[in-house]
Amino acid sequence: MSNKGVTDLIEYPTEDEKQQLQKRVGLYADVADTFGTSHGRRVLLHLLKQCYVYDTIFTGNARTHYLAGINDFGKDLLDLIAISDPETYMWFHRQRPKELQDEVLAKELEARRMLEPEH
Repeated sequence: MSNKGVTDLIEYPTEDEKQQLQKRVGLYADVADTFGTSHGRRVLLHLLKQCYVYDTIFTGNARTHYLAGINDFGKDLLDLIAISDPETYMWFHRQRPKELQDEVLAKELEARRMLEPEH
């Protein structure tokens, strides 16, 4: 039997871990402040479009791998938003702008045409 008490079994965070947590909390607050505004959302939407988050990344050639990497970054960005500001995260899921929907539809139709065998 050990003489250790319950409090001896608890692992308390080190000073370094506390500092890392404070930095993360600060980052989440900054992300929420930045992207929680209308202009921040416009910037974020632009970044997500550049990362092909709302797009198909399949090209039928090696470019797919490049686009997959960019797409992963965009998804990581969305994960950061989800943790930092769930309301903004949900805004992107509730309000996909018509312009974006039209772009996605056009690109999907183009991708389908590329996959169709030529007559």
